Amino acid sequence: PFGGLLVCSSAAAILSRGQSNPGSPSTNPFLERAHLIAATMAALAMAEAATAAAAAAAKAAFGYNRANYMFDQGLRWGRFNMGYSMAMAQTSQYREDISD
Repeated sequence: PFGGLLVCSSAAAILSRGQSNPGSPSTNPFLERAHLIAATMAALAMAEAATAAAAAAAKAAFGYNRANYMFDQGLRWGRFNMGYSMAMAQTSQYREDISD
């Protein structure tokens, strides 16, 4: 992603060699375009880096939440089975009392 920035900066440097004062505002349209392209490439590189950082943060948060969710599913399944087996035991006790 940064290769284009180096190429554009190099092109701007080559085009500015013919000027008497490289620090002055440019009257060369090719040089102005090269500077515009270099600035655009720099902005795109920064946006790409920000997007990559946001994607990495989102992936880390999703992985963390998924791990917690999967851990909780095991506990929830155990709680469901325990409650179901206690309800069955309670029902069998009730039936025992009726038969007595």
